[in-house]
Amino acid sequence: MILGKNGPSPTIWTAPGYGPLQVRPKQPYINWANSFDYGGPEYDPDHHQAKVFLIDEVTDTRDTKKVVRRLWPAIFEEELNS
Repeated sequence: MILGKNGPSPTIWTAPGYGPLQVRPKQPYINWANSFDYGGPEYDPDHHQAKVFLIDEVTDTRDTKKVVRRLWPAIFEEELNS
């Protein structure tokens, strides 16, 4: 999924002007997900790949934070739906 200035757009593998953003759950989420007793396997981050979004290409950490601040609702919604 590409999350650009106009919101989500279709998935593509490469796009000039975009860079990757990896999304991986942190330990608090893993603990929460594994706290449910539903009879299935526990979430094991070693067996799950990080989701990668293509975002506006940035060259500075501050710019990356700005892009993530702007796009986190769309990223969060995508994670909820996956």
